[in-house]
Amino acid sequence: MIDKNALIVWNNPMETWKRCGGYYKCPKDDNGHRIGPLVAYRGTYFTSNQEKRYVGEEYWNFSQVEQYPHMLDYFSLRLCCKILNRMFSASKTVDVILAAPMGGILITSSLARVLQCRNIFAEKKLNMWKGSLFVLDRHKIYKGDDVLILEDVINNFSTTEKLIELVEMREGNVRAICCVLNRSSK
Repeated sequence: MIDKNALIVWNNPMETWKRCGGYYKCPKDDNGHRIGPLVAYRGTYFTSNQEKRYVGEEYWNFSQVEQYPHMLDYFSLRLCCKILNRMFSASKTVDVILAAPMGGILITSSLARVLQCRNIFAEKKLNMWKGSLFVLDRHKIYKGDDVLILEDVINNFSTTEKLIELVEMREGNVRAICCVLNRSSK
């Protein structure tokens, strides 16, 4: 059994994440050749006439961190410090934090408690013609709401772009985009 307090490495969030079991790196032999599987990411891209899936050698899985409420609070406090330094120094506020489905839901709830604002999440809905869409069935963004979008891990901003559209369709204002880990090149 793991001592729950031993998981946090206060000045090293990546090591903390690894201790929760949320990190995979493709193993390699002594010559640097892969001896384990690559990781398939959700995003896709096109080359010539073919759709391909992004792949990589590393995988950061925040769901392993989410199992520990004190770990969510640890990451929320780290995010809160950055958000407060950047947003509130520019006299910006947040009315609501919008979570990406599913990965952002628990961290958003924890962060909203600290920032004392509403927290909501988008849901995926399948559309026969357009694939999956994001909808707000349980919650609302009101006209003029200042919204912070939060994801656990960003790989290519495809989810983020859909969430921005959702906010703009409801006449909200995206004030910031936040994530626990940005793996994109953006």
